[in-house]
Amino acid sequence: MFVKEDSSKPLSPISRRAFLTATSLGIAAGAGLRGQASDQEKQTAKALVELSSLVWWNLEKYKVDRHLLAAVELQALGKELACDVLSSFAKKRLWEDRRYLHEEESLIALTRILFAKRPDAEFRRARIGGPVFLGETDFDDWPLEPIEIVDGVPFSVVKEHYLFGQAESAYNYIRYCLENCDWNPYKFELKSEAQKQDALSKLLASPKWKQALTPSEQDFFSAQIR
Repeated sequence: MFVKEDSSKPLSPISRRAFLTATSLGIAAGAGLRGQASDQEKQTAKALVELSSLVWWNLEKYKVDRHLLAAVELQALGKELACDVLSSFAKKRLWEDRRYLHEEESLIALTRILFAKRPDAEFRRARIGGPVFLGETDFDDWPLEPIEIVDGVPFSVVKEHYLFGQAESAYNYIRYCLENCDWNPYKFELKSEAQKQDALSKLLASPKWKQALTPSEQDFFSAQIR
């Protein structure tokens, strides 16, 4: 489903990654990083490359490692710089003619990982349509929709969103989080295969499921760690 139609051929994931690798330092400078240490610029470039790779995929093709790596690279920048990079990247996407709903889903999922609810405040979901939940679950079961974090492993509990109209942009949602949420104090790290499998087992055994997951639904979650 498109947020905005465009007849031009989208860049392949490899082309996008190469483009970001070649231009990320320039983008970083545009975000106000000129004059900072070269190591910081390199780290910023790495974060931008991971962001570019992440947004190519929709939630149906969600992969834990992609979102974890992007989260790790951004957290390594520190809160202030990471927020600048994430916001600048999302804002740049508003200037491009191509902007697909699945790209907004991926950035918003990452934002739900990186930010946390403030005490006595709302951490609202993004306005990107109605989510397709599994196992007869609903909004109350997944306060971080579309994400559920199990032992530091972020899974997508939504296969897709149905939308009639204009979706909220990732940039707008990131701005909301900057103003109303806290930076997540939990430090994410890449996980071993065993750690991801353990987290998956806990998710599949969760009492939140009101109906047994079908084999295809279980495979939807298993595929996220493969």
